[in-house]
Amino acid sequence: MNFGSLYVLNGDNDLLDTTLSVSTVGIQIACNPIANKLYASSPTYGLYVYDGNNYSQLNYMTGFEGNLYYFPGNQVFVTHNYDSLVGVIDAVSDGINDSIVLGGVTPNSEMVGSPEMQKLYVTLPGRNQVGIINASTNSLITTVSVGTGPSALAYCPEHKKTYVACPGDINIWVIDSMDVASPIAAGDSINTITYNQGSKQICFTDKNNSQIGIVDPGSDFVTQLINLPGTNPSGLFVDQNNGELYVALPSAVGPGLVAIMGYDSLAPTGAAIYDVPAIINTDSLPVFWSPGTDAGGSGIVAYDLYIQPDSTEPSVYTYFPPDTSAILTLFGTDSTMYHLMVVARDSAGNPFNPGYNWQDSVYVDYSYVPAVDTTAPGFPINPTVNGFNPSLWMDSTYTSAPVGWTNPELGITRAYFKLGLPPASPFDRTDSMTTTGGNSDTFNLPIDTLYGVYPAYVWLSDSMGNEDYNNWAVALIRRDIEAPFNTIVLPFSGDTAYSTSFQVNWTGGMDLLSGVMSYRVDYRIDTSAVWNTLVNDYADTFATFTNALSGHRYYFEAAAYDSAYNLEGVFNVAEDSVFVALTPSVNLSTIWNGGAYKLFSVPVKPADNIALANLSDDLGAYSDSTWLMFGYKDSAFVARPDIYNGYGYWLASANNATIDVQGLQQDNYSTVGLQSGWNLIGCPFENPVLVQAIEVIDTLQQMRTYNDTTNNMFLNDSLVRQRMWNYSDNSYDFINNGAWDSLSAFDSASHLQAWQGYAVYALQPCSLFMMPAFKSSAKGVRLVASPKVDVSWQAEFSVISGQAADRGIRIGVSPQAREGYDRLDAEKPPLVSSDVLAYIPHEDWNQGPCRAYQYDFRPRSDHIEWPLTVKTSSEDRPAELTYNLSQTISDGYQLYLVDRKTNKATVLSGSGRLGFSGSREFAVIYTNQGLGGLALKPLSFDLNQTYPNPFARSITVNYQLAAAGQVSLKVYNVTGQLVRTLTEGTALPGYYSQTWNGRDNSGRKIASGIYIMRLVSGGQERTRKLVKIK
Repeated sequence: MNFGSLYVLNGDNDLLDTTLSVSTVGIQIACNPIANKLYASSPTYGLYVYDGNNYSQLNYMTGFEGNLYYFPGNQVFVTHNYDSLVGVIDAVSDGINDSIVLGGVTPNSEMVGSPEMQKLYVTLPGRNQVGIINASTNSLITTVSVGTGPSALAYCPEHKKTYVACPGDINIWVIDSMDVASPIAAGDSINTITYNQGSKQICFTDKNNSQIGIVDPGSDFVTQLINLPGTNPSGLFVDQNNGELYVALPSAVGPGLVAIMGYDSLAPTGAAIYDVPAIINTDSLPVFWSPGTDAGGSGIVAYDLYIQPDSTEPSVYTYFPPDTSAILTLFGTDSTMYHLMVVARDSAGNPFNPGYNWQDSVYVDYSYVPAVDTTAPGFPINPTVNGFNPSLWMDSTYTSAPVGWTNPELGITRAYFKLGLPPASPFDRTDSMTTTGGNSDTFNLPIDTLYGVYPAYVWLSDSMGNEDYNNWAVALIRRDIEAPFNTIVLPFSGDTAYSTSFQVNWTGGMDLLSGVMSYRVDYRIDTSAVWNTLVNDYADTFATFTNALSGHRYYFEAAAYDSAYNLEGVFNVAEDSVFVALTPSVNLSTIWNGGAYKLFSVPVKPADNIALANLSDDLGAYSDSTWLMFGYKDSAFVARPDIYNGYGYWLASANNATIDVQGLQQDNYSTVGLQSGWNLIGCPFENPVLVQAIEVIDTLQQMRTYNDTTNNMFLNDSLVRQRMWNYSDNSYDFINNGAWDSLSAFDSASHLQAWQGYAVYALQPCSLFMMPAFKSSAKGVRLVASPKVDVSWQAEFSVISGQAADRGIRIGVSPQAREGYDRLDAEKPPLVSSDVLAYIPHEDWNQGPCRAYQYDFRPRSDHIEWPLTVKTSSEDRPAELTYNLSQTISDGYQLYLVDRKTNKATVLSGSGRLGFSGSREFAVIYTNQGLGGLALKPLSFDLNQTYPNPFARSITVNYQLAAAGQVSLKVYNVTGQLVRTLTEGTALPGYYSQTWNGRDNSGRKIASGIYIMRLVSGGQERTRKLVKIK
């Protein structure tokens, strides 16, 4: 230090605490943590002490101005500047209370202490010695001779050894607890040395060779040498917390450069040879090994495979990741035993000397005749394409796809592929590959000619050529090379936006294959030729434009991405525009009755769309006990969404409140975009909207009234349903237990009301064009008579579970109904809470994304069967199904409720209730025949609850098959190896139960751990995780 100051930093906040002016030349420092004192010495002003507040001079020009060393305890040692002395500073009196005569000591002599032996070691560079002092009595014990110019010391407490760096020697010298010194050959010029407490090793630098070396104190061998990224290392520090080495490299470019070496002293573990045959009759041996792990963090870089014929000298062969198998040629003689082991080596060179711990062995006997393997491999496990099944959608840039799987056994040598239909013979295949024979394989299958969804069938062959083309597994390849179309910006709510922020809406677009995934919207300002991007790869069909400039017109164009990321054509042609002009906003309010979930909307364009900004001042802090809010998007609920005019939200509050929202008031017209499926909407105006006057805009910008029946359009329900659903719930809780009702498009009294929300179902993306009722009346609305409804009889079902309820499920018979979907049927609107749910399932109707129905009416027949599904939040949750018939069933007919699993039937008449627990599948049967011999098949394929899980001795699994066909139920371990086949063969539709005793196919008890149960039938599969405990 050449500036005469010592800077003291505060260790709590890393700020400068004080500055001590003690010298104009080099300063040595030492800290006594017990006495909380800092000592500094310099040849200019002598010895100073700093106690945290003040500093003072201990002596002046007494000669004790050399190196300082704190010896654990309460003493600090200091070397003399010109006499052969080592002084002892007492922390109480802060004086030199003792001194030791030690010939050869210099001001730069280094010191290190051994608290265990109460010894202080001091380098004597001029004499090539180290002095050893008794730190208890402050007396000289002895001096020992070491190499040339000892300059640094390090002490290892585990082995009570002191290591000496001697730059003029090729050795490190080690002094043991008996004060005997001996050399360790280490390098050309060992200039720094230190002890790594974390790894319990000695680290040193070799100046001439620019290396870091590692010494094992147990054996005193150099176990590792690491090349440094610079030259002339001059300082070495070990972070005892993480073991990292910091090395000063003065010759590196730039002042004060430090190389940080991540230190790894841990050898990799877990690499082991497995499945070596006990005896072979050939010189060729396939060898497989597990990859292992490297806890030290430097990473596995090689595998050393050792082989020893009998007791001769071993040979070693090196392989590199990701290889975990090899074919060895055994150059030996007949009747020879070969011992094998594999050692994983990391990038730090661990292990330095692995030793020979043989992991397996094989005996070569040329006369040995092995049993002939005639069993074909099982099917590939968990086949994927690009890591998924089905694959993610791929565009035209993908000309091949990686098909991967887990092998059911070792020794697989070839895989075969067939696209489209299952293979009809061993040679009915598209391609094949040679496999690695390990646990898993991957192959790039050409797909450049594919368009659509193609099943890739994969089956396997082993080293004996055994294969069964019926043992295939399927991975679905999906490729879409055509872009979406018909994405169009929707008309704005008026030609003028009265805010610098406004909402841009667009149609959902169409895609013939992979489906629309996201959108891009571009815009330009006025007559500018420059187009900018508002949103890109954006999921919604609306976005907020912010920071618009008043007095300018904004033009917009929209395009869609499909799931393969094909982009619809962008032509820089405006599809709609809006002019921006500022007007004052208004503040509207309503009385909100809390205590239950209700559908909610706002009749203004909010100045701030954030839900908390609009509602927290009225309802309090958002929490499960104060208020909750959900929107609905992409068939899922979204918590605390932004609030937009014209859209609806589920809102529940614990208390009554006055809700006020500030924003731009709508009084002309508004356009609300709908996505395919269920949508929550609201009244955009303070005045109500006549449902009959709502107009629907399709993706081609064609407009029709909501009650239009031209060309039977809406009776076919090809665009949007004519029911506008509202929900009423009078219970005081945050659980759905109210009922749905609907507004008719043919009723002149049906209006959307301000602040309320509604659910509407769209089969395709479209928009609703609305205006306040007083404007639509002035415009003139064509009234359409409501189609008459003739119902012979109907039954209404509700399910109650605890506080939750789902009500209003209706079935019935009508002469106006037809087989399949008709205008009397209705999709089920989504409920925000899911404690209990009841619906009529119809996977076969294909009416948009919804598969659950609220109403299902059928034409008259002698035998009608309705499916009815009830789902509860847990398998043991009690529930109650209530029913009510509106009319008496015709003479000779009965209405039954049948549990599909138990076949237990209940006759329904009038009204009543039925108790049960957990989710159930029912059939409601209207018939003039008896139910004798009735066997109801399940509605779906599933692997149901397993119990107990975890299990100790046995476990019972329930599964259901919706169709007849091949079925297999098997158990695998986490590596994909088959453990037990529980079922294999053909089965009829029905409910099945199987108990597994926790033993493998050989009858052995399985070990504790995680296992995978896999049910496969009809191209479908289900899996469940099982946990075996002791």
